[in-house]
Amino acid sequence: MYYIYHIPGKKIGCTTNVQKRVVETQGYKPGEYEILFETNNMEEASMAERVLQKDLGYKVDRKPYKDLFKKTMNKYSSSDATTTFKVSPKEIDAKFLADLEIKNNYGTFKLDSTDKIDWVISNIHNSQFGPNSCYVYNKAMAAAAEFQKQKSDVDENVFDLIRQWAYEKGITSNGDPKT
Repeated sequence: MYYIYHIPGKKIGCTTNVQKRVVETQGYKPGEYEILFETNNMEEASMAERVLQKDLGYKVDRKPYKDLFKKTMNKYSSSDATTTFKVSPKEIDAKFLADLEIKNNYGTFKLDSTDKIDWVISNIHNSQFGPNSCYVYNKAMAAAAEFQKQKSDVDENVFDLIRQWAYEKGITSNGDPKT
């Protein structure tokens, strides 16, 4: 639920948690603010907030409420030589890396197993650009055994093998009237 709140003489704002935003964060007590509008629709709440700010003579927010949460945090960036993670080397862990898909000039690498994640953590280097970033070398990652495609003993086209088996058993000659 989205709430448009009014602190008379101060502001009109939008929040999903009045208690936390208005009472705890801004320090207003019940009775010092009022709820002007409620909705389950973020677009509607965002539009109502701006209309009410304008109509009641308050400064209209430069950025609508609905646009405040659109920034996506990229966990990494890749150059020709390295993939840089936007986290301290001390804080990088399996939770941060799990299911991360890294795209660089050597290909796409999905960190979907513990051996791949362990390789990245073991090969992290401190970045010269500050304590809150670290990197791995792309070429080393591409060459690491953990990132090589697993070769299967089974022929790639398993369906041909199934058809051959069915033919040898006589299953395909009679068929199955139910299917």
